[in-house]
Amino acid sequence: MNWLLSPVLLLQALWVKFKTPRLPEYKTPASGQTAAEPKFSMLLLGDSSAAGVGATCFEESLMGQLIQQLPFGFSYRVLAHAGDNSATAIERLAVIDGQSFDAVITVLGVNDVTGGTDVIDWVKAQQQLHQRLQNMHQASQLIVCGVPPMDKFPALPPKLRQYLGHKANQLDQALQQLLDKNPTAHFFSLRNFPSDLGAASDGFHPGPEVYKYWAEQLTQTITRHCDWR
Repeated sequence: MNWLLSPVLLLQALWVKFKTPRLPEYKTPASGQTAAEPKFSMLLLGDSSAAGVGATCFEESLMGQLIQQLPFGFSYRVLAHAGDNSATAIERLAVIDGQSFDAVITVLGVNDVTGGTDVIDWVKAQQQLHQRLQNMHQASQLIVCGVPPMDKFPALPPKLRQYLGHKANQLDQALQQLLDKNPTAHFFSLRNFPSDLGAASDGFHPGPEVYKYWAEQLTQTITRHCDWR
């Protein structure tokens, strides 16, 4: 955690880092396909949530749920790591240079918030990321997940929750405004999930119920904007 905080917020941040349990990261399949002749290819790019931290197995993760819910076969690649922010995600793309994808889903923002990324740098990094995905990886459908409401994270004490929640709101709004200017990308809000869906045991990551609902909504978005059915 890398913020210029007041002493109270800094102490709370250190307390959260010390007290929050580190959930195990199971081995997520880096790639695969759900049919002998996939109708399209998908890349899931992002942070620990994209990697499925908070689920107890691959089937409960975001990609695992998409595999179960999408009504047509596809090939997939997961490029997601705990701690990644927008700048790191851009660097990760070097390992898949030359690969193209029909659909790309990005899940980034929480680590930009906790890392102190300001709004201007956030917008620049996201814009660079989107351009690279669409120009170098030929993403005909780009679904960009927004920043989650961090003021709802159970692991955070009140003052820190308020501070990070405000920062997350700023980045989320800036991202939505950026995507309003990009007719070939879709903003996917993480702000309207049912409140009774359970978080993971660390109070910071999504739990299996959240991943299931998230995948349900993404499935609707993908099928609404694609011609691969």
